Amino acid sequence: MVTNRSFSQRTLIKKLVVATGGFKIRKRAWSTIQGFESLRMLNKGQFDCWLRHDERKTLVRERSAFMNRLFNVEVVYQ
Repeated sequence: MVTNRSFSQRTLIKKLVVATGGFKIRKRAWSTIQGFESLRMLNKGQFDCWLRHDERKTLVRERSAFMNRLFNVEVVYQ
């Protein structure tokens, strides 16, 4: 059971890697895979305990802001 679960998770990541065209630099590969994993965790709702739960719309913005802080991305909301 555990083997099947880890295999299916690896398959999903493998599909994303193939879609990006593969990796040429090891450091970039590591950070890209970390980004894929973080986005999967965010979409599964595993970070929601750290965010506000006021409204659905603010939750989406909070998730975006959280990911921007996590990856040091500067974004201005309009």
